[in-house]
Amino acid sequence: MPTASHKERLVSNTIAPRYQTENGYLTQTTRKTYIKRAVEAGRLPPQARRMETITSLQASHDPQMPIQFWQLFAEAN
Repeated sequence: MPTASHKERLVSNTIAPRYQTENGYLTQTTRKTYIKRAVEAGRLPPQARRMETITSLQASHDPQMPIQFWQLFAEAN
């Protein structure tokens, strides 16, 4: 079995490249709209749009912190 380098990861017995996370098509627009509506509905705090743990593409390593759907998709790639 081939050894994965620091830039690759083993995925289902195949070597897949590891990419830098970045905003994709509609990520910023969708994230902004979702946060606005979640704040209005009381699901996120009023300062959510300024909280890096919410707006970042990188999910927190703390298992107690909720993951946002854009973080999930960024981690999956």
